[in-house]
Amino acid sequence: MFGGLSKTLDANEEIQKIVEQVKDGVDKKADKCFLNLQAIQYRFQNVDGKLYYIKVRTGDDNYVHLKVLQKPSDKPGNLELMAIQNNHKRPDPIEPF
Repeated sequence: MFGGLSKTLDANEEIQKIVEQVKDGVDKKADKCFLNLQAIQYRFQNVDGKLYYIKVRTGDDNYVHLKVLQKPSDKPGNLELMAIQNNHKRPDPIEPF
């Protein structure tokens, strides 16, 4: 069933694992190597799979927002980093992009 975008939720272990799995793509799209990516908050939408918008802490007061598609499969490689937004701060809301 497809639906609207969820409210903002605090990140949990599952969301952190998603971030860790797409880290190489984040580094490539941002054109820098992040030492630590910490998932802070997220929103999701049920599509053909699940679409995540994730706020990630990359440093002191630096954040990026990730758009990640989780395809409907339990097989490895079912995550696709679709986009990244740089230069966010902690209070910035997570909005679709």
